[in-house]
This record gives sequence, structure tokens and C-alpha cells, in this order.
Amino acid sequence: MSPFHQLLVYRFGRGARFEGQVVGTLERLEVGGAILVLDLLFVGRDDSGELFGLLAGSGRAGGLVSRLLTFRLDPDKRRRATREVPTDLLDGLGNRLAPGEAFVVLLVSHEWARELGQAVARLGGTALPSEFVEHTTLTDAVARILDLARATP
Repeated sequence: MSPFHQLLVYRFGRGARFEGQVVGTLERLEVGGAILVLDLLFVGRDDSGELFGLLAGSGRAGGLVSRLLTFRLDPDKRRRATREVPTDLLDGLGNRLAPGEAFVVLLVSHEWARELGQAVARLGGTALPSEFVEHTTLTDAVARILDLARATP
């Protein structure tokens, strides 16, 4: 996997209302050039316990809006979309859900990081290992920074 790709997994409990906020946020991030949505997977159980899913492959988040709306409103298209989700993903996630719960899984490309990495490489720099941290200042992260710097040849 590219160092610029990230797998994000979110779980939603009963009563979560999917009204487009997540897709809207993804669209804004893509338009701004920060990320590119490579894949989106939605797996849920309705209140009756029926399992459903949608795998929306490569493409821009903007194309997801109509697909998700149709998925939500048209039971026939929802069943068809569910059959297209690989069984191991559908069952593997679905078995962890109670009625009314859902997972949203995203594979995104951090376009900003790719561009920054290219600029650094043009100057002869080398990317060192990086990670997500909870620190809010570099002085709070001194120990972790030194660990990452020591990991390089």
C-alpha cells in the first residue's frame, strides 16, 4: 500500500442518522485537493436485523451522493448493491453489528502528502516513517520524533 493511502473504519450505533454529512465532508476535502476517496464500504443492519451493504469503488465522492441516495431509498437497488459486496466483508462486518448499527469503511489517498513528498524528493530529501499522534505540539512529541529519527539508516 502506498504511504499516502489510509484505511479508515467508523462504527455507528443505533439511531445514527445518515443524512449526507459524511459524504458532504468527503466532497469538500476532495474539491480542496486534500484527499481522494479510492473506495467506500457501508455495511449495516436495519432494525429488523437484515444485513445490507454498498461498495462504491474508485471515483470521486461527488458520484457517491446519488448512489447512496438511491441505495437508501430503493429497496431493490439496495439488495442488488448488497449482493455486490464481497461476502467476507459483508459477513465479517455484519456479524459484529446489532440491529440498527453500521460500519463505514474508507480507503483514501492523501493527495496533499503525495504532493509534499514530491516537493521534498525534488530537493533531495527523504521521507522518514510517520504516524498519526494525539500530540498537539511538537514539543509534546519530542520523544516520538527522536524515536522516528533513530529508525532511519
